[in-house]
This record gives sequence, structure tokens and C-alpha cells, in this order.
Amino acid sequence: MQMLYKIVASLSLIGLLWGCAILVTTLQPWTYQAYLPSLSAYDPSQLGEKAIWENYQAMVDYGLYPGSEPTLEFQGIGMSSQGRQHFKEVRAVFQIILKATLICLFLFLATLRALRRQNGLASPLLWGPIGALVFPGLVGLMMLVDFNRAFTLFHQVIFRNSYWIFDPAQDPIIEYLPQAFFQSMAFIILLVLLTLCLLSLALYAKAKH
Repeated sequence: MQMLYKIVASLSLIGLLWGCAILVTTLQPWTYQAYLPSLSAYDPSQLGEKAIWENYQAMVDYGLYPGSEPTLEFQGIGMSSQGRQHFKEVRAVFQIILKATLICLFLFLATLRALRRQNGLASPLLWGPIGALVFPGLVGLMMLVDFNRAFTLFHQVIFRNSYWIFDPAQDPIIEYLPQAFFQSMAFIILLVLLTLCLLSLALYAKAKH
């Protein structure tokens, strides 16, 4: 039974580390704010910095807001039916990540409590972060070699249509979402994940000794 607890705890920790890295990175505002000056200078739809920022915040809130689906509208620009469908699919992905993270948190805490009584606490704190770092290492290598290809492959795997390929004439919001921003977000996710894994390994060392 202890081995089963260790496996469940390790797997749930992997999901928890990944989920937290994605959610923390998505919720933090400063990455997009760093792009605001250049986006405001370019500003093909003449929105102004305040509207650009509020449109971005609307996307984040729409994707992460739990419960019934809210309405997504942008200030100063329209949205095509395909664009609206893509945002619905993005929201569905984030809702899965949010729910999976909460489930992993519950499973990890439950199994950790059982393992603590059996003096088996340390093992998941080691194998969880190791498992969480295997896949990011491959992803990070792909991004370093060819981010465009990695970005395209990601969308082809996650989405079953081509609605993610926006036409700026119909969905001007894409003009305010430069690929460099997504590249920055991807690397921040990996950085946050690495930080969380190092913290877990530090807790492992403490529990071990």
C-alpha cells in the first residue's frame, strides 16, 4: 500500500507543479505589461494603452473564471465566429488545467498525510520534481532550436481545427498578441516550474535528513 501511495503522490505532485507553473505565469501581469509600450506605439486599431491592457485582462479573466461561461468582448475591436470559438476552446483547456491542479493538490495532500504516518514522506518529493522536469527539458530544447515549429506543433496537438490561425482583418486582437509575448510566457512557465521543483527537492533533502 505504501508503494501505491508513493506513486500517487509522485504523479499528483507532477501535475501540481505543472498546473501551478502554468496558472501562476498566466495570472502574473508584468510580462504583457512589458510589451505595452511597443504595442501602444504600433496600435493598428488605435485602441490606446488602457484599452489594450483591459482587452488582455478580459482574455485572462475569461479563460480562468470558474463556473458558468462568461461573455468575452473586446473594447474597440470585433471578433469573428471562428475567433470566438477558439477562445472558447482555450477557456476549456484552462478550465481543465485548473480542475486538474486542484485534484492533484487534494491527492498529493491526502497521500502525503498517509505517507507521513508511514515515514515514507521523502520519496515523492524527489520523484515528483524529477518527473516534472523530464518533459520540460524536451520542450525547452524544441523552443531553443525552433520556437515557431514548437508553437505550431503545440496548437496542432491541442486544437482540432485551424481557428487558432487568426486573420487580423477579422480578429484584430491577434495584432496585440505578438509571438514574442507567447515565447516569453513559455520560458517563464519553465522558469517557474524549475523554481518549484528546486523547492520540492529542498523539502526532500530536509525530510530525508
